[in-house]
Amino acid sequence: MRHKIQTTIKQWRAALIVAPSIAGLVIAGNMAGIFNLLEWSLRDQFFRLRPAEPIESRIVIVTIDEPDIKYVKTWPMSDQVMARVIQNIKAQQPRAIGLDIYRDLPVEPGHEELVEVFNTTPKLIGIEKVGGVAIAPPPALAKLGQVGANDIVFDADGKLRRGLVILGKSDDTMLEGFGVKLARMYLEKEGIKLRVIDQKNNIYGLGKAVFIPLTGNEGEYKKADTGGYQILINYRGGLNSFPHISMTDVLENRIPSDMMRDRIVMLGAKAPSLNDNHQTPYSSTLTATKQLTPGVVIHANLTSQILSAALDGRPMLQASIKPLNWLLILFWSGTSAALGCLYVRRQWVSVGGILISGIIIITSGYIAFLSGWLIPVFTPLVAVAGSAVISIGATLWNNLKLSYQQLEEYAQTLEIKNQQLQQLDKLKDEFLANTSHELRTPLNGIIGIAESMLEGATGTLTELQERNLWMVAQSGHRLSNLVNDILDFSKLQHKNLELQLKPVNIHKIVELVLTLSQVLVERKDLKLVNAISPELPSAYVDEDRLQQILLNLIGNGIKFTESGTVKVSAELVIGNESELNQLPITDYQLPKQIAITISDTGIGIPAAQKDRIFESFEQGDGSTARKYGGTGLGLSITKQLVELHGGKIWVESEVGVGSHFTFTLPTSDAPFEDIPTAPTVSTIRRPVSEANLSSANQAETAAANHSLAEGNFHILIVDDEPINLQVLQNHLASHNYKITQALNGKEALAALADDEPVDLMLLDVMMPNMSGYEVCAKVREKYPAQQLPIVMLTAKNQVADLVTGFQFGANDYITKPFAKDELLTRVKTHLKLSKITNAYGRFVPHEYLDFLSRESIIDVKLGDQVSKEMGIMFSDIRSFTTLSETMTPQEIFNFVNAYLRRVSPEIEKHNGLVVKYMGDGMMAVFPNGADDAVAAGIAKITQVREYNQHRQEEGHKPIKIGIGIHLGYIMVGIIGVNNRMQSDALSDTINLTARLEGLTKFYGVSLLISGQVLEKLSHAEQYQIRFLDQAIVKGKNEPIDIYEVLDAEVEEVRKLKLQTQPDFERGLEYYRQGKLEQAKEYFDRVLAINNQDKTAALYLERIEQLFEQGVPDNWDGIWRFTQK
Repeated sequence: MRHKIQTTIKQWRAALIVAPSIAGLVIAGNMAGIFNLLEWSLRDQFFRLRPAEPIESRIVIVTIDEPDIKYVKTWPMSDQVMARVIQNIKAQQPRAIGLDIYRDLPVEPGHEELVEVFNTTPKLIGIEKVGGVAIAPPPALAKLGQVGANDIVFDADGKLRRGLVILGKSDDTMLEGFGVKLARMYLEKEGIKLRVIDQKNNIYGLGKAVFIPLTGNEGEYKKADTGGYQILINYRGGLNSFPHISMTDVLENRIPSDMMRDRIVMLGAKAPSLNDNHQTPYSSTLTATKQLTPGVVIHANLTSQILSAALDGRPMLQASIKPLNWLLILFWSGTSAALGCLYVRRQWVSVGGILISGIIIITSGYIAFLSGWLIPVFTPLVAVAGSAVISIGATLWNNLKLSYQQLEEYAQTLEIKNQQLQQLDKLKDEFLANTSHELRTPLNGIIGIAESMLEGATGTLTELQERNLWMVAQSGHRLSNLVNDILDFSKLQHKNLELQLKPVNIHKIVELVLTLSQVLVERKDLKLVNAISPELPSAYVDEDRLQQILLNLIGNGIKFTESGTVKVSAELVIGNESELNQLPITDYQLPKQIAITISDTGIGIPAAQKDRIFESFEQGDGSTARKYGGTGLGLSITKQLVELHGGKIWVESEVGVGSHFTFTLPTSDAPFEDIPTAPTVSTIRRPVSEANLSSANQAETAAANHSLAEGNFHILIVDDEPINLQVLQNHLASHNYKITQALNGKEALAALADDEPVDLMLLDVMMPNMSGYEVCAKVREKYPAQQLPIVMLTAKNQVADLVTGFQFGANDYITKPFAKDELLTRVKTHLKLSKITNAYGRFVPHEYLDFLSRESIIDVKLGDQVSKEMGIMFSDIRSFTTLSETMTPQEIFNFVNAYLRRVSPEIEKHNGLVVKYMGDGMMAVFPNGADDAVAAGIAKITQVREYNQHRQEEGHKPIKIGIGIHLGYIMVGIIGVNNRMQSDALSDTINLTARLEGLTKFYGVSLLISGQVLEKLSHAEQYQIRFLDQAIVKGKNEPIDIYEVLDAEVEEVRKLKLQTQPDFERGLEYYRQGKLEQAKEYFDRVLAINNQDKTAALYLERIEQLFEQGVPDNWDGIWRFTQK
């Protein structure tokens, strides 16, 4: 039994969780009022769908529309007209008259007449507005107690669904609603009076009707919404649900007989202009023009509801209490959740049951509405939908999890096996990587030492020694090739090999490979033929991998051919689906691929083996393998490399006649790059032959002599293997390079810290404690790539390893084991490039390369530019033209260089950059901003003072300079033409800086800065700065604030200016206000103490000029310079 209960609970667990959760969320949303608008909207639809009820004959409405307003010619209508309307209605002998028009003030003429009518009409009820902005009732009716409240209450969507039966006034008295009071007057004639049913809960009876007020515990309402005694209005309908007649017809006595007799007559506005029309449940939100109901009709509906309930037993409209609503929501949520749990087992029952639940909710809500009860409809629908979605989703998820669980159980054994295989595969990869690295290091030593000895590094060798060393080197190359083949095979198996594609000239590549392969045919009667046309379009391939493919296929052809030819040919083809589709392309066909064929006249391949020769580790039969050797990897790697390019390879062969290996490659529309005359030894593995030893020695001797002619370079070699250091030492020493060795990163950094500069660094990657990457990163913190090239040396040749090296700042990468010619070529290239870049740094500063994101001066192009905010400095020697008149051109040249040697270093010391020299003038920029520029300006002036002491000692006059500093965005880049370029900086900011420097002679100061510079100074309080002027310089329209840096002056001048600064500032303030007499007085005080203050004297000159010409009406104190 217990197990059965647990099974049932587990089966319905989703429903037990979902139902209360969704119900709780919906109830919370309902209490927060989230669903009120939608609930009301659905309920309003019930009103519009309800069958029309009979016309209420006990109430007649007299409407006031726009034509009626025109008829009386004014609004509000006069008391006289109102009295006439009431009298005509009164003549019809109604049971009660309701005046739904405010008349708290007289509207002449006819006020006395209207008061008389009020006093003589006991059946007349007026209106009063109690809440909000109160409106008093007609005084005469108020005295008689013939007043009802006209207040109405709106729901949150602006519709009227509730009516006020009684409400309290500010004087603590109670006032009946307008419609209620009229209904009670009518019912009193029927002998029906109000009775108390439940005093505590304010429940009253009136005939057959029972009045239960809203307390805030019903429907969508809260306690704060239910002030007064409110009930829900059970609307009968709009104006057409009541007999009605226009006020004009009443004034002209066109009233049908007995229309108003013994009835309630209500007089109220219908005209839109009177703004007494409101939204009710009949106002649909789906239509653009909402149907509005006149206020008098709303009162009539409330009156009709009371009369029908009291006399006919028509149901009053009541809302269900909230706890009942919550139970309904929980019930429907649970029902839907339970149906949702059946979705997998009985899908149609589940979906059908959920849909039927929604229909039941709507139908029961409508039936309850017709019976006078408002129960929730929308919130149960939300609960049904939410529970259905969640429970179905949970059911599907649980079933999905069960399916996954089963799959996991099924796959568990396979997963374990797969993990074991992956682990073995990983161990194999790690073994290959480690083995290759460990093999490359001694191989590099064996090959390097052997070849360097063959080249005479240890002196003259005997013929036998040379032959033995050649065999050692040859064996090392063969072993290196085998290691590379194994690694390539591993990469291809794991899809880790990446191609570096570019357009390649097939004719030149084949010519190069045949030249390299010539050494293999020295003892055979064999001819190598390149039958490829130089006009053949280029192929879009990885050049290194194409060389590898050709070396394998041509090498195989040479290996299995004793005499005859090995020929390489090519043609354009369409497609590569099969050998039968390899048709030559015609002039009008678009070339798709290039088919390259290697033909030989060798032993051929038996038909039984043709399909297996491209498989890994596959060789010929036993006798062939023993005779020719090999690992069986070459053709397998070749096939995978061809397919990686998107091509295909196949073979045609006849035993005893020869073989034809053909493979296809994609063509390229772009022009091919020139192929270097020497191979890239890191990818083309060639042995050293005996025949080439003497020629190699001669070539190396010539290269060494050429190196000596170029001058000495200092190279730092870093490797933790002494044998590798010895190989590098042997290769480099013969070329007159100065070598410094380091066994680890720490020694390398220490060597760089020595005084003697290093021109190039050869750096091993795999070193203990500090890897080559880490050393490279530390070197780059001090030396940029163009200043100190770094070539990484490693046995790791993965693309990711190369990328990592470049990211850490390396210039190049060489894979071990390397050949001497490759090493020397790359070393020579980087040394020359560094030398060129450093030489050009005297003309195009290295900082420009950083600004333009260029590695070398060679990369710089015309039009390269960047926009950057910088401090700009202009400086110039005062009266240089006059000074130069007394000197010869040579003396001028020497003087300018002596001056620039003094002051230029201060720019660099303060992180600045000299953009250009203009004779005695200088323009500099400061990328870090204002602080560096101001400090450099002060330092330059200090250097000029020291230089003046030297000049005076030699009998020369001292010089003065002026400096202007501004801040802004400038364009830094390369200008000119293709055959004559220069670095420069351009901006309107620079022009303004030049103008600022020119102003130093007007103000008689050494260093001027702009307001922008002052704002950007990080520590402006460290400087002594005096505001001088606000002026517009020549060629500009906007004023600039000008400041003097007193720190640039000698101590005596600075003290005098600081002493007079308060008077100077007061004089400047009066000057800018146009109070010239007071300004003159203060500037005179300044000059009385410091008669050398040229700025104060300048202001006195301006004031005299203004006295003569008069102060302009628009005087703003800004001076406009007309001179540069």
